[in-house]
Amino acid sequence: MADEKVLKVKKKTWVSILAPKSLGSAFVGEVPCTEPGTLVGRNIRANLMVITNDMKKQHINVKIKITAIADNKASTELLGFLVLPSYLRRLVKRGKKRVDFSIIVLSKDGKRVRVKTMIIPITSVRGTVGRTVYVKAKEFLVNYFANAEFEPAVHEAFQGNLQKLLRDSLHKVYPIKVVEFPAVYLEVERKKGQKAEKQPVPSEEGHEEGAEENADDQQAQGQDDAVQQQEDPEQQEVSGEIQGDAEQPQGDSEHSQDDTEQPQGDAEQVQNDSEQPNGDDAEQVQNDSEQQDNTEQQKKTAEEASLQ
Repeated sequence: MADEKVLKVKKKTWVSILAPKSLGSAFVGEVPCTEPGTLVGRNIRANLMVITNDMKKQHINVKIKITAIADNKASTELLGFLVLPSYLRRLVKRGKKRVDFSIIVLSKDGKRVRVKTMIIPITSVRGTVGRTVYVKAKEFLVNYFANAEFEPAVHEAFQGNLQKLLRDSLHKVYPIKVVEFPAVYLEVERKKGQKAEKQPVPSEEGHEEGAEENADDQQAQGQDDAVQQQEDPEQQEVSGEIQGDAEQPQGDSEHSQDDTEQPQGDAEQVQNDSEQPNGDDAEQVQNDSEQQDNTEQQKKTAEEASLQ
């Protein structure tokens, strides 16, 4: 009988995940794993209502990160929060305009924080007013996070205190109805894509080889030019003979042109000769007609004389 392969199955254990200390280290859930150490660095998203047992916070999802595991219990740190899009859609009514922007601010503890803000005025605002609201809100958030650490500032946003402070500061510019933060979280540097491969830089040996090849090419080109110069005189003599032969038919063509012009003069002479006989014949015919008239008149006079 063939040896049967025995599959080794590792036993999994359940690890409890606890909320950050700022949220009271509340129980979030459990995760099965074979090696608890593999959970370190994993990001988890949980609903704030489960952590705080407050129904009013069910529209907020908290992002936490596992930092350490001890006694099958995972401790976490706060990364930020996200607001559900369905909740934001209920705040915006038809025909109303809002001011949305996203900025990166630096907190007091040196963390880069992404803050996405949505501001809804009481009535629709024009471009200049909306621009002023954006500038004032940006200045307020930059100054606020510069004087506050990340986690306490996020807790103020959980309670709605940060929204209220921003709305009061903007009320001097224009009456504001709603201020909400769709997202506040730590900005993580994105992994840059692979850079374009650079062309390898040739070594010194490569430079020397390239220089030698260029020198050989130049030398060979010079020899070809010399051979071509030696062949050029013979080619020039042949081309001169061909050019002389080509010029000779041109003279023959001039002679033929003169020959063609000579028959034209003969034609003129023939035309003059043809004109001369025509004039003599006309005069001779006229003289004959006059003689005939004279003879007839003489006959008439002789008949009249005989009758008398």
